[in-house]
Amino acid sequence: MGRIHFYGAWVVPPLLALAARRATDWAMLVLGGLLFAMSTLTGVFDGLRDGGHLVALELLAVTLPGVVALIMSWRHIRSN
Repeated sequence: MGRIHFYGAWVVPPLLALAARRATDWAMLVLGGLLFAMSTLTGVFDGLRDGGHLVALELLAVTLPGVVALIMSWRHIRSN
């Protein structure tokens, strides 16, 4: 049941982006970073439990896009 709430929180950063204010940009970056870190850790632990090949898949499918999103969010904040 806890994972339902955790994955449901992914809708909040895009909604914050719609506000297009400086404070919501920072909130989006911080919340998105926390969600990214928690998803990466959860995926690595689940991958280690279920098989090493799943760790590589998690790093490719979750971590790589998450890093790109964080970098792009940081660049957006710095440019404004």
